[in-house]
Amino acid sequence: MLQSADFPLVFEHGDFSSPNILMRPSGDVGVVDWELAEPRGLPAVDLFFFLAYSAFARNRAETPEDCLVAFHEAFFGPQAWAQEYIARYRRILRLPTASLKPLFIACWSRYVASFLARLNDLGAGPREVPDQETAMWLRNNRYFHLWRHAVKHADELRLAD
Repeated sequence: MLQSADFPLVFEHGDFSSPNILMRPSGDVGVVDWELAEPRGLPAVDLFFFLAYSAFARNRAETPEDCLVAFHEAFFGPQAWAQEYIARYRRILRLPTASLKPLFIACWSRYVASFLARLNDLGAGPREVPDQETAMWLRNNRYFHLWRHAVKHADELRLAD
């Protein structure tokens, strides 16, 4: 779907969340931590990431389980509160409604995959298969759980009006 979709590419931050957004005393806003940036990135990915992080904060989520509950409330089922923000963004960018689910799945797939790329960049050396310790860490990571949840419950996603 995404290969043939007709939508604009955007400058994607790749990790757009509150720790990376700074407000100066003057009121100016700045964004830091650009190592995952993609100049020709996918639309909506930064929005999905930001809304997920907002859901964690909104629910005061601390554990991976808490994060999963907050994630589900934001994006899945008829009461998904993030839907209105996604719908507005979709209209402004004129994104096809059918592209939203694949973009959502791609958001979490790419973020989890980026962990392995970053580990390789840290000198762990390129590997096709992570070692047992890395695999265990990855399976316990909240973003791995978000990705798995998004894939498993894709039919419940409520991303468009």
